[in-house]
Amino acid sequence: MEKVSVIIPAYNVERFIAECVNSVRNQTYQNLEIIIVDDGSSDRTLEICEELASEDDRIKIVNNGHGGVSRARNAGLDSVTGELIVSVDSDDVILPDMIETLYNKMIETGSEVVACGCRFITEEGEPIFDKCPVQEWVVSGRDALASQDNEIGANAMIAAPWGKLTRKEVYEGKRYKEGIVYEDRHLMPRLYYGISRFAVIPYVGCLYRQRNGSIMHTSPDSDRLKLLFDVLHDHIEFYMQVGDSELEYKTRKHILDVILTAVGNGVPKELNRCVKKEFRTQRRALGGNLISKRDRIKYFLFRMLGIKGYKAFISRIKTK
Repeated sequence: MEKVSVIIPAYNVERFIAECVNSVRNQTYQNLEIIIVDDGSSDRTLEICEELASEDDRIKIVNNGHGGVSRARNAGLDSVTGELIVSVDSDDVILPDMIETLYNKMIETGSEVVACGCRFITEEGEPIFDKCPVQEWVVSGRDALASQDNEIGANAMIAAPWGKLTRKEVYEGKRYKEGIVYEDRHLMPRLYYGISRFAVIPYVGCLYRQRNGSIMHTSPDSDRLKLLFDVLHDHIEFYMQVGDSELEYKTRKHILDVILTAVGNGVPKELNRCVKKEFRTQRRALGGNLISKRDRIKYFLFRMLGIKGYKAFISRIKTK
């Protein structure tokens, strides 16, 4: 049975780390190494991890300094000795049979990556909703990337590394970009584009905690939007390099959809100029490709009404 390396980046999660690590230790699939990368925690996180390591010789602790989650994930990847990799966020929990379920499906389908659904939970652990496919899919990595707006993508082909079992070779020569927020989404095309079989299964294997103190809940909306644009620009550049015009155009269209959603919810005034420029750039590049009649109408209304007018228009529709 192949060894699975489980990577857990950890920073100031003393409330959750024991539950997380124990959910890995208690897996029905036992041939594991558990790599906890402490990112310079200032609370009791490291102390708790050391206590857990004294009880289980499968646990290895990597002291990473305080370099951020990307550096922690990379340090974990550099430390693996297993043939397979699972990533678990330090405030999340995985179900006891998650790794075994993903492994069995990997062997059955010959896939390089197997992804499952997840259950979103509150900070206190109460269930919110499930995000899970209704049927099994086995596609190429490229087709999985192309399917981010349908059943595969909406439910399981998410950018985050958790909820997946991945062959070590998939990560060869690929690492997370340091110093950015969307590090997992940034890496996604380079990680998956070249693989032949990507499986998605209708199974909830992990509990994803919605924590108020997390990076994604504390970064200002304006910062997140600009950072997301940067990541999607990188995706466009990648698809242009590999000559995949369909995925290039899908990414450009996704930027337009992000803009219209953001405007409908209220864009910070300091981003108005940036959003307008981004919209013009991507709309011009799209031309008439891959745009439905409904999209044409939305984009036309935005161009004619501007940010303030379009937001008012959307607000009126929502109240009807």
